[in-house]
Amino acid sequence: MIGAHDVRRRVLMSTLPAAQAVTSFAEVTLGYTPTEAMREAARAVDVDLTAAERACPFGVDVAALVRHTAAGDFDEALRTVMKVHPWPGVLGRWCHQPCAAAQPWGDREPVNIGGLERAAADHGDAARPAFRPGAATGRRVAILGAGSAGSATAYRLRQHGHAVTVFDQLPFGGGMKTIGFPDFRLPQSVVQRDNALREWGVELRFGVTFDRHMVRGYLAEYDAVVAATGKFKGIPLGIPGEDLTGVYDALDFLTRVKLDLPLVLGDRVAVVGAGYSAQDAARTLRRLGKHVRIYYRRSEEEMPVRPERRAKYLAEQRAEGVDYVFQVAPVQITGQDGRVSGVEFVRTVLGAPDASGRPAFVPVPNERVDVACDAVIAAVGERCDTSFLPDDVRTTDAGHVVIDPATFATSIQGLYAVGEMTGLPGTTAALRAGLACGGALDRILS
Repeated sequence: MIGAHDVRRRVLMSTLPAAQAVTSFAEVTLGYTPTEAMREAARAVDVDLTAAERACPFGVDVAALVRHTAAGDFDEALRTVMKVHPWPGVLGRWCHQPCAAAQPWGDREPVNIGGLERAAADHGDAARPAFRPGAATGRRVAILGAGSAGSATAYRLRQHGHAVTVFDQLPFGGGMKTIGFPDFRLPQSVVQRDNALREWGVELRFGVTFDRHMVRGYLAEYDAVVAATGKFKGIPLGIPGEDLTGVYDALDFLTRVKLDLPLVLGDRVAVVGAGYSAQDAARTLRRLGKHVRIYYRRSEEEMPVRPERRAKYLAEQRAEGVDYVFQVAPVQITGQDGRVSGVEFVRTVLGAPDASGRPAFVPVPNERVDVACDAVIAAVGERCDTSFLPDDVRTTDAGHVVIDPATFATSIQGLYAVGEMTGLPGTTAALRAGLACGGALDRILS
């Protein structure tokens, strides 16, 4: 009987047992069944959700989503979400839920609003509304990058009737949602269902290598060009031995797994870094049958993941067989016959906060740790690759493209930029910025 439960306690989603999860790339978090979603929504039907709605980055009518879900009308719940954005399956899994954080819940645990959005996508998909483009304007826009920011820009432009061609270096769309998110965290079937560029009437050209000459040509051919290539260039460790066979940047490694490209790994793999890419690489390696250990130069409390989810990430990793070693920094990758044979680390202590706001790591002299391994995954961050843009595009010291925040215009006439290229963090911000960029371009082109 729906409603016969404690409204104070959240209805938890089921997950695959760790021993089963590491045997395949199947999604670990299983989502709500229809009955579970109705129970979770019922906890909020008597709550004034104004604060949650104001905090939603996309303006979802949270009260309507809750009301329809509690009634078991998943078709209408899905329509409610898709009135404002087309990514219910993606954001239902990956949004950080500022709505739930902003909402005062009293003595109740916060309602899993993201989980309700996912339930709408999971159980109401048969009623997914067809995309309706705006009346053709005759204007043509080229978008470089089929990831979150580029796809969102294309979606909004098509709503206004502009012709859009999206170019990408990968053989498929989705960007970081495709190569940076393993299927056990975000299934590609969900990404491609939500990121429905062809259904929106977008012309797609994949496998394109960008260069300055090409961009200049696009500027002459199209009414506007949008750079939205994200952060796909790994930051090197900057230590001897990185040229050995068996050393991979985390995103390169994840891309190779997705594309089924050759990898030289052996049995024992050291992952250097403790952010999201490191976590995803480590869990992917476990599914490939490898022995994995994560090495991080700071302490557990400084791991670069959202603080409220840090314990969850650690628990998931450890349950799946990933070990951690904290407060060690790599100084050299050792090799034999051109292949990785180990890593030499130095122990660290924490000092005063650095530019990141976290305690700096200070090497301890003469305290070395030698680790034997067959491969190394470097996961210490990513940066933008702007080498394909014309020289006169203004960038910051951090390598981000400088734009007018109101118009997304760069320092070159007709060239715009959006997403992580401009310094924004993460998928949700990139999607939201893409919608805003599409709206700004419509005003300019019109």
